[in-house]
Amino acid sequence: MSIQKSLRLSLVLMACLPLIFLTIFTYNLSYKKYMDLATQSTVELAKNYGMGFQSQLNSQIAEVEGLANGTNIQNLVLENYNGVTLGNDSPYYTNVTDLFATASDYAGNNVNYYLYDVNGYYITSSDNTNTDDWQEHMAIPVEDITETKILQCSPLDEIESIDVVSPIIIKSQIVGLIRANITSRYFGSFIPEDGSAFIMTNDGGYLFTSTGLTGQRELETQAFNCLNGADNAKDYGHLKASSFKNIYGFCKLSDSNWLYLIKQQGTQYQQILATLPITMSITLIIILMIAIWVSRILSAKYTEPIFTLRDNMTDASSGNLDVKCDVASDDEFGDLSRMFNSMMDIISNNYKELSASKAALEVSEQELKKNYAHIEQLAYHDGLTGLYNRVAFMKYAYKIFHDASVGASKHAIFFIDLDNFKNINDTLGHDYGDLLLKDVSDRMLSCIASDDILARNGGDEFLILKNRFDTVDDLENFASQLVNVVHHPFILNDETAVVSMSVGIAVFPNNGLTVSELIKNADIAMYNAKNSGKNSYRFFDSYMEDDVNRKNDLADILSHVIDKNEIYLQYQPQVNVESGQVTGYEALMRIESELVGFISPAEFIPIAEETGIINILGEWALIEACNFNQVLIKSGFGPLRVSVNVSTTQLKDDHLIDIIKSIPEKTGMDLKHLEIEITESVLMNSFEHNLKLINQMKELGCSIALDDFGTGYSSFNYLTQIPIDTLKIDKSFIDGICSNEKDRCIADSIIDLAHKMDISVVAEGVEDNEQLQILQNQFCDTLQGYLFSKPLNSTDFIELLSKHKTLHD
Repeated sequence: MSIQKSLRLSLVLMACLPLIFLTIFTYNLSYKKYMDLATQSTVELAKNYGMGFQSQLNSQIAEVEGLANGTNIQNLVLENYNGVTLGNDSPYYTNVTDLFATASDYAGNNVNYYLYDVNGYYITSSDNTNTDDWQEHMAIPVEDITETKILQCSPLDEIESIDVVSPIIIKSQIVGLIRANITSRYFGSFIPEDGSAFIMTNDGGYLFTSTGLTGQRELETQAFNCLNGADNAKDYGHLKASSFKNIYGFCKLSDSNWLYLIKQQGTQYQQILATLPITMSITLIIILMIAIWVSRILSAKYTEPIFTLRDNMTDASSGNLDVKCDVASDDEFGDLSRMFNSMMDIISNNYKELSASKAALEVSEQELKKNYAHIEQLAYHDGLTGLYNRVAFMKYAYKIFHDASVGASKHAIFFIDLDNFKNINDTLGHDYGDLLLKDVSDRMLSCIASDDILARNGGDEFLILKNRFDTVDDLENFASQLVNVVHHPFILNDETAVVSMSVGIAVFPNNGLTVSELIKNADIAMYNAKNSGKNSYRFFDSYMEDDVNRKNDLADILSHVIDKNEIYLQYQPQVNVESGQVTGYEALMRIESELVGFISPAEFIPIAEETGIINILGEWALIEACNFNQVLIKSGFGPLRVSVNVSTTQLKDDHLIDIIKSIPEKTGMDLKHLEIEITESVLMNSFEHNLKLINQMKELGCSIALDDFGTGYSSFNYLTQIPIDTLKIDKSFIDGICSNEKDRCIADSIIDLAHKMDISVVAEGVEDNEQLQILQNQFCDTLQGYLFSKPLNSTDFIELLSKHKTLHD
């Protein structure tokens, strides 16, 4: 719709809407007023007519009661009561019959009177056509009617009517009954034949032939509630109605507990209201015609500048940026015209500048595309090998797994880790390690199919998505090919490097439904292959996950063992070969968990080292062992030396020296009574760093013991470089010295060489007297093993020391 038409419509609506609202308001106000008048009139009519109805009914009640007390009627009934049945021959019969006829004529023959004896037999009436006995139709015996009653519907007459019955009582004895049968005509205008007035009884029915409010459930419910006193009902009022069509007034007849209702129609008020919309409509039409004429003039005046401006803007939108608006006026349209001209000047200048910039942007677009491709290369590729990185692997693997066109194809993820890659970095340097990773990547690329994905996961880890395979044998062949691809040495510039790889395999959907889950399970299988000797592959199995879960559970347990007092130390004595006295002992860490019970050191120590918890546990063990040793010294058990093992992880922690320095302050024990045990393999891992630490420990006064000698590098060269005080021969050699000549010679050589270097020797795992005899003959200094004692708790160890002290004293 154009603005001109909109303006016209707005002006017309502004003129007409108030009148429309006024018309509606006036009509509603008038409707309510006339409705109130009609209702009030109906209520007043119901009140008057209801009282009139009640008055006529009460007159008949009085009439019946008067007849029941008449002498002739009582005498006639008394004859029958006494067994003297004269019938028409009774001297009272004619008088009573005439009396009934006169009363019926007085009521316009709309009321008939009947006389019955005490047994209900008919005696006489004003209506000779109905001579039925009382008991033929009535369920109530005459003698049970003790007072005047109204029977709402008479079963003794064909015409629907009501009965007023009154007992004839002589000397407190009921001897007969008078019945007045009243038709609706008796009440005249109070109960008109057109049904506009009717009576509702206390059971919800209606008197006479009226249908009342039958079919009008809502009104009928209102009337019934008024009759029974619900909703705070008054004695008279009106039923709520929605229109003038039928207005019901009511009056409650308290004597009989009936409700008198009368219906009136508000036709005369509707006719008055009908003229009001016509008058208002004529007025509205006149105002509408005037408004249309005025709106045409005003809209033309105020929209002409807008149309001019619209035409100018149309020209501008088609490309004519030099167009000008010539609306000359001092109002807002003139201001708008001047601003339009100023805007077009700015747009024209900017367009010329933008045209020049467009050419430069088109040149830059190609450069941006190149930069985006480079950024994408950096985001999804490994900078060293050029392979996909983990982000790209996850993205493309997810896409393959959810590609509907692939259908039910089988997939598998290979998790690859190079064995001992750290040694290459440590011995040759990181530059050679990078060259090795590139060469390994090239060799693996030559093995995979075109639709497989190879990615570097980080460090020396790789991922391969095998997109399709038929059988597990295909996967095994591919895994073997991968493991074998690195068997040939790598020539890295002027150096040669040899590595192997461990591979874990997870198959979709058997081992996981998501990429992340498959990678996790393949990683678990890879660690299983590495723990099984490396240079191999393993398919994921659920038991592997159980092992991982076990490790995780143990890691969680280890983090709380100190707080829960689930960690403790046991002590195994070290006995001097010559004197047989206990000169020291080794403190051994033990854990008894409330959840899983006893945990072997062989199981929890690697986990503690891997998680770093060993630093906390090791510090606790050092302090606890030194505390115990100080207690022993104070108790008079002599200067005993306590040996405590230190792991690779603890040696890497710079805090270890600070812990050792704090021991005298925390425990009171001199550090000369502390011996730090380091295994061969731990010592040779970062040898220069460990040598520096050992020298610092020696400066603090500690002794140094080399544990498990003979099982590691067994290089005698480094024995000259480190200040070792004690050499501990591993139990594996001691086990064979009785049966294996070579083991006996090795043990003898180690003891002899150590003595020449002024190093004392401790033999571990001595379990029988034959081993003891051989070691004595080889001049071994100290023995440790089950032959003397198993590891003991603090109480048992003190008891052992007490026995030895008593023995040697």
